[in-house]
Amino acid sequence: MTQLTTQHPVPDDYHEACNRLTTFVQTHAQRLLREEYWTDSHFDGI
Repeated sequence: MTQLTTQHPVPDDYHEACNRLTTFVQTHAQRLLREEYWTDSHFDGI
């Protein structure tokens, strides 16, 4: 099995900023997928 992600240690000073960035990306990626890329026709096709 191939690992698709790479783990990088983040210094403690950057944990809060990384958490904010992760939340931002998750929120907007999910919104984009829902609103822009996955329409009912996509789901019907699956």
